[in-house]
Amino acid sequence: MNKILFLLLFIFSSFSAYSNEVNLSTRPDPEGIATPVSVSIYVIDIEYIDNLRQNFTADFMVVTRWKDERLKGENKTMKLDDLWWPNTAVLNGRDLSSLMPKRAQISEDGSILYRQRYYGKMACRLDLKNFPFDEQVLPFSVITLGNSPEQIELSFLHDFSGSIEKFSNADWDIGTGSGFVDVFKAYSSNKSHKEFSLPITHFSFNAKRHVFYYIWKVIIPLMVIVMMSWAAFYFEPEQIAPQIGLAATSILTLIAFLFSLGKILPPIAYLTKIDYYVYSSLALVFLAFTEAVFTIKLSTKGNTLMAKKIDRYSRWIFPLIFLMILVLFVTI
Repeated sequence: MNKILFLLLFIFSSFSAYSNEVNLSTRPDPEGIATPVSVSIYVIDIEYIDNLRQNFTADFMVVTRWKDERLKGENKTMKLDDLWWPNTAVLNGRDLSSLMPKRAQISEDGSILYRQRYYGKMACRLDLKNFPFDEQVLPFSVITLGNSPEQIELSFLHDFSGSIEKFSNADWDIGTGSGFVDVFKAYSSNKSHKEFSLPITHFSFNAKRHVFYYIWKVIIPLMVIVMMSWAAFYFEPEQIAPQIGLAATSILTLIAFLFSLGKILPPIAYLTKIDYYVYSSLALVFLAFTEAVFTIKLSTKGNTLMAKKIDRYSRWIFPLIFLMILVLFVTI
């Protein structure tokens, strides 16, 4: 009899313990009440910005905070798989590596803290119309997957976000970051075109390109090539070979420059500022070639004086036109 009673008490106690067990995989707040979740982002380094692939390499940390009253009195760490969490992800991350374990720190008041450090490439849409005098925005976008704005009240903690004073990237001047919360909207591909809304936070940096590299590697060499083509104006009109050879060499060199620019920039559907500069220089060199052919033609017909007069005017007109091109290139 005692054995039967003991068995019944054991079954009852086991059932009571099972019935009182809390399901920590569900959202801590009931339906109709959004769970407050805060995100802070600290950028450790921005190493490299890739114009061609339109991404940048970054080392940064994302800290997510929320509260679960069901875990009050606890002071420990838990695996994320063992409790509910906002399921945060870096939206524009590409080939990111997670450098910390997926564990959350739980405080006695039920507050939960999850830190994760990421390293890898981040996608960004570059507007290269003003290249190489352009400024770009480098975003860090953290989204909560599977949770609507009615389920999560997302906030960005400015006081706990930021970056180191100076990044290792030497090609850009990168300012301080600014963050805000938004709603990310996606749509289904079927006829219903159903809308899905997800809370998202953005932390972005304004980056200004250092132009000195392109001044020394592109702009000044192009100036030398263009000015080299003007030497044809100082030859006698009867000297056909030097004039034609010099002008043709200048044109071919400029075309080679265009190919080299194609390795720096992605295949975009618009012209950049430096494209206008190169094409204007190419047009000016072609005009110098045309002028040389025209004066040679005049000379062969006996109009040598007219040919020399055109050469003298060209020595002033072409530099003035090129000066205007440079002014427009720098100021507009």
